[in-house]
Amino acid sequence: MVKDFSEYGKNKNKVVQYFESINDANLKHNKKLLGIIASEMVHDYVWSEDIAKIALNLIYYFNGIKGEYDLNKSIAITGTYGAGKSMIMKIFQKYLQRISGGYGHPNIFRIVSIEDVISVMAKENFFESELLFNYKTELDRPIRRPANLLINEFGFKYNGKAYGTEYQELIEMFIMKRYDIYQDYGKLTHVTMNFDTEDLKNVFPEKIIDRFKEMFNLIPLNGISYRK
Repeated sequence: MVKDFSEYGKNKNKVVQYFESINDANLKHNKKLLGIIASEMVHDYVWSEDIAKIALNLIYYFNGIKGEYDLNKSIAITGTYGAGKSMIMKIFQKYLQRISGGYGHPNIFRIVSIEDVISVMAKENFFESELLFNYKTELDRPIRRPANLLINEFGFKYNGKAYGTEYQELIEMFIMKRYDIYQDYGKLTHVTMNFDTEDLKNVFPEKIIDRFKEMFNLIPLNGISYRK
């Protein structure tokens, strides 16, 4: 049974519960649906043991039901190149659309690249970007409506400058702003990262790492590359 969303606005800093519960039959249906979506996106998609375990936990997580992952934190899948981190999140984006008949699922997220982040944060009016806020007009006044995001290929050390500001500094500014949105609005910022969680300290300063620990379920995914 789908949950009544009348309490949606009170669910701060957590994914919103969509199903009242997931029983065996419902879980079987959701796993089958994921398989269908994966096959539509990638012919002969292979569910490795590690990916299947993550997918099972994400079914509970994205439907707001307590499981292995903390419902008060975003998802950060880390690991080797080509192991399927981005694909599993793309599958779940389609899954959330499919079970809600469009974009009605409260935990739906938009996928953007780290290059998009750098491009936006390099602009003087970056705070008005839809990567931070979606602005809508209601009763003749602007209403801030932040959205859930997935940042793909996050966490590299990028060399270069935009208007005198280092790319890496722009990325760190973005994390700080999304952290504020997480605190104030409960909106999530999921990421995929091509390095081990232990390597975070080699990429970001301590203040950013502290926010990572508060914001994210850190989920390792390693293995052979699916890229050919």
